[in-house]
Amino acid sequence: MRKTVLLWIMAALTVGVTACGSAEKAEAVNESESEVKSYCAYVVSLGTDTIEVDIAEYITDEDTDRMRELNLTEGDMPDGYYIYNPDETTETLQLTKETNYTFIDWGRDFVDADLYEDLLISTTSRELFRSYLKTYRDSRPGMPFFLEVEDETVKSILEKPFM
Repeated sequence: MRKTVLLWIMAALTVGVTACGSAEKAEAVNESESEVKSYCAYVVSLGTDTIEVDIAEYITDEDTDRMRELNLTEGDMPDGYYIYNPDETTETLQLTKETNYTFIDWGRDFVDADLYEDLLISTTSRELFRSYLKTYRDSRPGMPFFLEVEDETVKSILEKPFM
C-alpha cells in the first residue's frame, strides 16, 4: 500500500514540480471544468476549516526566463530550485473533509520505519496533519508545502523532500 502511495506521490512530483509557482501560473483544466491552481506555500497556521499560508514561487533551473528576470544563476540554486518569496503576505484557504494531506514523518513521530517510502503519510485527517505541524518549532515548518486548490478549496497539501 505504501509503495502505491509512493508511486502516486512521485508521479505527482514529476508532473507537478514545475506547475507550482505564483497564482498567475494557474491553468484551467478546460473551459467547462473548474480552475485548478497550484501553489508553493509556507504554512502559517491551521484553523478548524481553513489554512493560512504565505504563498511563494518555486523556481527550477529549467525556468530560464524567470531566472533571468530575477538575476538568478545556477549558483543560487545548488539543489536545482530557488524559492522566491519577496513578501510575507498571507492568504486563507478553505479546507474540506476530503482535503488530502501528504507529509514526510522525518522525526518518526507517527511510524517506526527506516525506508523513505514508509515515512510518507497520506491522510484526510486534519488532526493528524495538525499533530505533524506541532513537531516543528512554533508549529511552522521551515520549508513550503505544495497545494492544489480548486473552487476556492484546498484539494491536497503535499510535502516534498528538499535536498
